[in-house]
Amino acid sequence: MTSLTKKALFDSCTPDVTEHQVEGWGTVYLKTLTELQRSTRIASMFDDKGEVKPESRIRQRVNLLIDHLCDKSGKPLFNEGDAKDLLKLDAVKLDALIEKLSVILEDSEEGNE
Repeated sequence: MTSLTKKALFDSCTPDVTEHQVEGWGTVYLKTLTELQRSTRIASMFDDKGEVKPESRIRQRVNLLIDHLCDKSGKPLFNEGDAKDLLKLDAVKLDALIEKLSVILEDSEEGNE
C-alpha cells in the first residue's frame, strides 16, 4: 500500500473530459467539475437564511450545460453570461440532451464512490 502524497492527489484529481454520443446531437464532450466550481455553485444556491433561492431552481438545467459541456480540449462551450440565452431555448428540444447528460454524469459519480 502506498501513502497519499500531494503529487498523487493532484495527479489523480484533475478534471476529466469524456466523449459521448447523444442521439440527435452527435458527439458531445463533458468535463467534470472542479472543486471551485462545485463549491461556488453550492454556495450560490442559498440565501442568507439558508433557503434555496428560486433562481437556483430555475437555472438548474442551464447550469448543467454551463458546467459540463465543453469542446474536445476541455474548453467550456458556455459561461455564466450565456445563461439568459440558454434559458430562452426550447425546453422540449433540450430534454434529450439534458437527460442523457444527467445519466452520464450520475453514472460517472457512482463510479467515483
